Amino acid sequence: MEVAIGAAARILKAANQPLISGMDTDADGCRAALCLAEHTGAVVAHGSAAANHNFRVMQRGGWIMTTLTELRNRADFLLFVGTDASTGYPRFFERFVWNRNALRRGRRSQLSLNYLGHGLNTRPGASPDGARPVSVGCDPEQLGAMTVALRTLVNGFELEPGIIPRAKARALQALAERARAAQYAVI
Repeated sequence: MEVAIGAAARILKAANQPLISGMDTDADGCRAALCLAEHTGAVVAHGSAAANHNFRVMQRGGWIMTTLTELRNRADFLLFVGTDASTGYPRFFERFVWNRNALRRGRRSQLSLNYLGHGLNTRPGASPDGARPVSVGCDPEQLGAMTVALRTLVNGFELEPGIIPRAKARALQALAERARAAQYAVI
């Protein structure tokens, strides 16, 4: 125990801004964590495994988020990656995508709705005037490669031939052009 405490103390002493999180403890444990944070300049965040994963993502590459209100009122490009949203949230499109009370007039007719994935229920994504969303199919294990390819195209670079099948590369190029043209894209 003494060796572990000594090692932890050295790590905390050398840290620039440590994070104390995941405090599955009682009030005394929280007091001790807050005292330790005060002495080490740490940030305290009551977290979970999912929150800690998100913190690591933020530390590595940053994080940009939107709210559902911003999505409803501002988004003119919406891309679902590996999900159709409606399976887990049946009223998602009614409340946030095709909502009649969006602040921007004409927003619904300008919205580019897109899916990337396989076996997704895209029916709820059809606009009130009947326009169907764009769907680029790929198996779940291909989502990472397809997302990287899309990011490459959005950033104005060309794909290496053969990395993505030609038909999918053309579909991703069209998707990238719509994303670049958007004023407020939400993925």
